[in-house]
Amino acid sequence: MASAPTVAPALKPAGLSRAPARRSGEAVVGPRIGFDAASVVGPRTGIGHATAELLTALAEIWPENWPVARVWVNSRRHALPEHDPWMSARVYDVKRTTLPGRLILRGWQYLGWPPAEIWTGPIDLLHSPASYIPAVRAARRVVTVHDIYFKHAPTLVDTYGGKYFYQTFERGLPEVDQIIAVSEFTRAELLKHYRVSPEKVSVVPHAVNLNRFREEPAPDDNEHLRQLGIEKPYLLCVATIEPRKNLVTLLEAYARARRIMEAGGQKLPRLVITGQPAWGIKPFEARLREAKLQDLVTPTGYVPDAALPALYRQALGFVFPSLYEGFGLPVLEAMACGCPTLISRAGSLPEIAGDAAHYFNPRESGSIARELVTFLADPMHRSALRDAGLRRARQFTWAATARGTLNVYRRVLGLTECA
Repeated sequence: MASAPTVAPALKPAGLSRAPARRSGEAVVGPRIGFDAASVVGPRTGIGHATAELLTALAEIWPENWPVARVWVNSRRHALPEHDPWMSARVYDVKRTTLPGRLILRGWQYLGWPPAEIWTGPIDLLHSPASYIPAVRAARRVVTVHDIYFKHAPTLVDTYGGKYFYQTFERGLPEVDQIIAVSEFTRAELLKHYRVSPEKVSVVPHAVNLNRFREEPAPDDNEHLRQLGIEKPYLLCVATIEPRKNLVTLLEAYARARRIMEAGGQKLPRLVITGQPAWGIKPFEARLREAKLQDLVTPTGYVPDAALPALYRQALGFVFPSLYEGFGLPVLEAMACGCPTLISRAGSLPEIAGDAAHYFNPRESGSIARELVTFLADPMHRSALRDAGLRRARQFTWAATARGTLNVYRRVLGLTECA
């Protein structure tokens, strides 16, 4: 298992500090950086949250002699996230466009046009944190790759997510200047499946916001649960309803676990599944009906960001049956909130969770059911997992992610890296 990233202090509450203001007359001699931040608008998935957290953390340590970064956000339907702390950072010049996003993606894919500098202005480096490979005039390109699940199951991904990457990575990745992989697992996958040199792929792990996701209960925790119609005790799963999240198998396992526990005169806690309905919703709904679990499983849909930490903190445990993850942000979020975790031994998850989680085989509903029953039957084990999870989560900070990202920029531009 890969070692965890260097421990770094948690970021200060957003807005309390910024990179130092430019002094009057000070020469600005550093590189011009561009940033494609389209993923931060609208209802956010993991990539959108990670991008916003990275922008916030970068603002805290932006080098004094570097010009402000050009942050480009393209969205026709959604407004800028004005309340995000990075939006008011003096180190960013934010430009919003309202162009047809899919048309831009197809232009990049088939024409190598339009160049991002049309919107960012002249830049030396462009970072694309959502895995799209932008066309550029002269800028060097850094692309973050989160996973390549589409390589294993190209028919089980959406058109402008996995299918698009499946079509563009083969030709595009060898042409970029540096790839950021969010885990050692993702790096190994990239080297296995694409013609990229090992020196071109750097690992910079994601992290967890320890100010937002914390173990101490908040006064409005129970109010969040009440508004969502959730009663304790419950187990929590946070996942978009799509095939690779493996929620149909989780439902089958829950039905098995219910029979096991009822045979012993015990009651299985409610399962709360929080996440956006996506292209896996119909099989999920069919299995929910067939297994007669409507009284025991509560799909909440997408929940407000403010409610998510409360759901983690108040849960009996966190269950994550995913077949493939490039990182697995919800696992760290649960751990940071003191929620013991029961997760798949698959993809990057063992690398991220280490010895702080209880594992199962995600491809066998029987395995998930047995481990669920074992997990629920042992309060001392859950308490030990809780403590181990809190320690593990503290090893992943956005401050460290930001430092690693800046060093990738420096490496690409031939500048001296910082410790």
